[in-house]
Amino acid sequence: RAVAAGAYALWWRAHDHGYGIARIIDEEIEENRIVVVNASGAIIADARQRYQRLAVALITAPAEVLAERLAARGRASDGDLGRRLQRASLGMGSAAGLMISNVGAVEDNARKLANFISSLQRP
Repeated sequence: RAVAAGAYALWWRAHDHGYGIARIIDEEIEENRIVVVNASGAIIADARQRYQRLAVALITAPAEVLAERLAARGRASDGDLGRRLQRASLGMGSAAGLMISNVGAVEDNARKLANFISSLQRP
């Protein structure tokens, strides 16, 4: 119903769930603010068409690390583990302005992401 009502600027389905980015981001962007969202790579093409200035940071991990992390969750609602791993390896790197391998020190990766976001400051 929310999709039909236009509540989302962007939305997608993954592993049997629906996800969306609230339309409020359009107002934030119009106010010349930087908006950071956690989204699926499946919407990058749509987002590029919708927003002139889009920067993508891909945060992922090697397949074996992802498999271990997803299996450790033990959540049936996460959907099929094989399908999730396949989607994660679809080659999003070419769309990303920053790639972070989410292994190692959290602080180091957080600093990389913060620096990337800071570099996007509007004139």
